[in-house]
Amino acid sequence: MRCVPNVYGADLLSFTKSSTQRSLYHVTSYFLAAALPASFLVGGFVTTLADIGLGLAIPLHFHMGMRSVLLDYVHDEDQLKAALVLLALVTGVTAVGLLKFNTMDIGMTEGLRQLFVAQKEPPKQMH
Repeated sequence: MRCVPNVYGADLLSFTKSSTQRSLYHVTSYFLAAALPASFLVGGFVTTLADIGLGLAIPLHFHMGMRSVLLDYVHDEDQLKAALVLLALVTGVTAVGLLKFNTMDIGMTEGLRQLFVAQKEPPKQMH
């Protein structure tokens, strides 16, 4: 894997060794695998912490995975620079959106829970 010089400033995380990125990528995988079930099972304050953690870990995990794909498959330096800038923007917007959803709305755990719970029909209006 080639290393992109830090002059682009486009990637959120700039690693000099791919093993460092791979290790962090695996740590986020383990966190995602543990935090999602824990947030459903425990509830309360743990759910809030898990939602915020998931809201940060999901975009970070996505960013690192897509950064590796871009570095492997985009060979033109100008296209790579543009792709890394776009990836950083998408990652940032995703993280901000998930943080807002977790703090100002029902949160990721409750949102997922509502997908799988039967909704009650609203009462019919009599005209």
